Amino acid sequence: MPAHIGNVVFPYPLKWLDKDKPRVIGSDTVTRSGNLVMLRGEGTSQAYLPAHLIFEWTPFSSVQTLFAYWKSGGEWSADLEDTGATCRMRFAAKNGVTNVIHQMGKDVVHAYCEGSEYDLYSGEINVIIVGA
Repeated sequence: MPAHIGNVVFPYPLKWLDKDKPRVIGSDTVTRSGNLVMLRGEGTSQAYLPAHLIFEWTPFSSVQTLFAYWKSGGEWSADLEDTGATCRMRFAAKNGVTNVIHQMGKDVVHAYCEGSEYDLYSGEINVIIVGA
């Protein structure tokens, strides 16, 4: 099956911008005396990985479905890069679907005109992969 999230099938694989980026839990803090305090967790879990994705050439009806998925807060099955490997994911609460623009670079107000099958969009999706 091609790249998909739930029932939304993408015409092209999603671009996974931060794939294989390691997770490092910790902090680096400068004290009043000028010393640097570095804290790092040991054996940091790589579960619940965030993923920043880009979609392109996607119909408006699919974008509306992505907004509904994000709003519902549910968990979805996904093949993000059309590799056949599926995972379970949730949309990030703060910025699940962002920067949605018409593929031709023009703003379209769908409250005043109905979208067509050729009304295609690109945008960003922020998800958290919760399991395989």
